[in-house]
Amino acid sequence: GMPFVCCKIASSIDGKVATKTQNSKWITSEKSRALVQKIRREYDCILTGINTVSKDNPYLLPRKNIDAPLKNIDIPRNRIFYRVILDSNLKIDLDSNVIKTSDLAKTIIFINKKYSSSLKEKIKILRNNNIDVIAVNGDPVTGIGLDIYSILHILCNKYQITSVLLESGPTVAGSFLKRGLIDKFIFFIAPKIIGGDSSYDMFPGMGINNIKDCIDLRFDNIKRSGTDIVITAYPLKNKNN
Repeated sequence: GMPFVCCKIASSIDGKVATKTQNSKWITSEKSRALVQKIRREYDCILTGINTVSKDNPYLLPRKNIDAPLKNIDIPRNRIFYRVILDSNLKIDLDSNVIKTSDLAKTIIFINKKYSSSLKEKIKILRNNNIDVIAVNGDPVTGIGLDIYSILHILCNKYQITSVLLESGPTVAGSFLKRGLIDKFIFFIAPKIIGGDSSYDMFPGMGINNIKDCIDLRFDNIKRSGTDIVITAYPLKNKNN
């Protein structure tokens, strides 16, 4: 009842995903960014958070030409490709690229139930654009954010999504990792040093104080991609759900 989740993340060699000013374009090489487009085709959906949508205004679509977002869309035939956005209080801009291209791929936005009654008008606009807006409970521990477990179950049981490519910022990626919900990692490591002035680590807030409590990985494959290194890895610890 849960989809397979692969976390794709790009960072400098010292594990930073952005500078202290949130600048991240581009950490990795053009060849690596082209490879990401091929990876996207292998999954049923791309999942990200509202911060990524607001900051980068992405299309979240696999394409053949990375410099032409709306040309050569590369969605495999005879299947639905989904875009999933975690947006607790529906901050998404109605003029964002994912909204304007809602005819190209099925888009699902998850919001927190406690905000749904005050967002009826915006929800109606989005649904009229063939975008599904689904209200779920907040995180069962904190009550804020979203219940990721419920979201994954909905994706699997309602939409028959069996594989998710997690392409998000560090907050969402860290939330998935802390809950043991990542089955596979693809690390794009660039030969760049950003340094300690940046607080944008790959997985913040893990709360690990002892080496014995670290999340151990098994490196499955290491290869070159342009100037970068691509590492495919799997967690050794079981999911905790």
